[in-house]
Amino acid sequence: AKDGAEPPAFITITPDHMSVVSATPTELVVFVQHDIVSFYVVSTHAPHSGHSAAYRQQWWIDIANHLRPYAAHALLLFIDANARVGSVETLFIGTHHAEREYLSGFLLRQFCADMKIYLPSTFPFTSDEGPSETWQHTSGKLSRIDYVGVSSSLSAKVGHARQCLGFDIVLKRRDHFPVALDVDIDTDQTHTPPLK
Repeated sequence: AKDGAEPPAFITITPDHMSVVSATPTELVVFVQHDIVSFYVVSTHAPHSGHSAAYRQQWWIDIANHLRPYAAHALLLFIDANARVGSVETLFIGTHHAEREYLSGFLLRQFCADMKIYLPSTFPFTSDEGPSETWQHTSGKLSRIDYVGVSSSLSAKVGHARQCLGFDIVLKRRDHFPVALDVDIDTDQTHTPPLK
């Protein structure tokens, strides 16, 4: 904290603290700069299994190349990955509530390893014991395909990942369920320079 003062337990982030760094139809990168902390927030949507393998592979290569400069800093990733993971354990993806990994899961796993992005909801020590599914198919089948990821600089500061069952966004049918993650952002170590 500045001048040795104790930082507040919570800070309020307003639109005045945010600036859009880049935006495409499937990705939004925002730089958040507060007096005592700064970090990047990325929201993105990966292609689903209805797209060709080549298209999905190229999308993950492109997103990794685009996000590489930001991942070296404090970064929160909100992703509809359209990918099931957990059957292959890595440093970045655990086996908590594992689902069988297919091509999209493999591509997400490669992305996480390459970018050093952790998916806390896949580890039992940071996740609820409750349900972890984040999406319901029209058939009624539930899966976890949405994740909150954190860059390696924030990984040790992760608290609790959970599905937000009580969050109601009034849809005609159940679709995606919001997920939440508690992160203790150290104000002395996350003053991130904005990238141009």
